[in-house]
Amino acid sequence: MALVKSTAIVLHHRDQGETSKIITLFTQQYGKISLIAKGARVIKSRYGGALEPFTHLDVIFYKKETRDLQFLSQVDIIDSFSVIRSQLGRIALASIPCEMVDRHEAVGHAAPALFTLLLETLSALNEGERGLRNVVRAFQVKFAALSGFRPQLAGCSVCSREIPSEQVVFEYETGGYRCAACPSSSVAGVRLSGYGVEVLRYLQNAPVRAAGRSRVSAELGRDLDECLMHFIGYHMENLHHLASVTYIQQLQNSIKLT
Repeated sequence: MALVKSTAIVLHHRDQGETSKIITLFTQQYGKISLIAKGARVIKSRYGGALEPFTHLDVIFYKKETRDLQFLSQVDIIDSFSVIRSQLGRIALASIPCEMVDRHEAVGHAAPALFTLLLETLSALNEGERGLRNVVRAFQVKFAALSGFRPQLAGCSVCSREIPSEQVVFEYETGGYRCAACPSSSVAGVRLSGYGVEVLRYLQNAPVRAAGRSRVSAELGRDLDECLMHFIGYHMENLHHLASVTYIQQLQNSIKLT
């Protein structure tokens, strides 16, 4: 059994017995891991609020290759992302990338590029003043690319014509779009405006922190969300019907989500 250190982000936790918690982390060096934090539920626990979702940590734990559940030794908070945790809308938005990582990543599979993407997304959600929905959309389109399903947005998948002004059909199977001038296809897809394709291309190529600069109407936002979630769910079945997305949809009627 080795004592190891890693940078990590808390994905979620659950109670274990009367005094402990099981913490699921996404670490930079070891991928997704689950740890027992003994005494974490005690009022004067040495962990304090360090084990709350979204927290960016330095973590030390006992690692044994033959065991799925490791033992937590020590944590030091790097960033608690306090602004996210103080606002229900930001909590809901931050839950989407964390749930996607938790569902898709296998235990013990290191994915440093995805770790960096998740950290940049949480930082942008914590610091941004507007366009926070686009920050999550940028995560989704970049997540798809890292998973081997990069959307093909440079031009029509049939004639290669660049972004048109009229509506196109974004096809889930190919990750590309078919312009109105080209024959229709039986492949499942969703209608999207030419500007919607332009926004997706911007989100794909721009840094996450810049995603909020795109102007998106409520109607286009719904189209983009439908496009991205169906595309991702088509290629990664374990990402169908995310609880965090359902929660966002319920919240939209009661609070403003930028």
